[in-house]
Amino acid sequence: MKIEVGSATGDAALVTCAGRLTGEAAEELLARATAALGGEAPRLLLDLAGVEYVTSSAIGSIVRLCKEVKDRGGVMVICAPQERVRLFFEIAGADALVRVVRTREEALAALGCGEGA
Repeated sequence: MKIEVGSATGDAALVTCAGRLTGEAAEELLARATAALGGEAPRLLLDLAGVEYVTSSAIGSIVRLCKEVKDRGGVMVICAPQERVRLFFEIAGADALVRVVRTREEALAALGCGEGA
C-alpha cells in the first residue's frame, strides 16, 4: 500500500492511496491522515483512485477518520474510487457516513476549494 500526504489546495489536506487497502494499511492511513489535519475545521480529500481492493476493517478506519474530521468541525470527501471499491462502500453503508464523489474536481468543490482549484 502506498500512501502519500500533501496539500490539495490552500488548507485542504490531500491523502492519496494506491494498492490494497487492508486493516493494517488502513491504520497507517488513519495515523498519517490525522497527523496531516490542520487546526479547527480541517478539510481532507482522500483520493482512492489507485486502490484496487478494500477490506471491511479498512472501511471502518476510514469512517473513524471521517468522524475525527467532523468532530473537529471539518469536512472529508473521498474521490475517484474504482467501481469495485465504490460498490463496497455502498454495500457496507459507509457512503451514508462519508461523502464519495467520482472526480477530484467534485471533491474540491465539496470541500469549498472552488472549481479547478
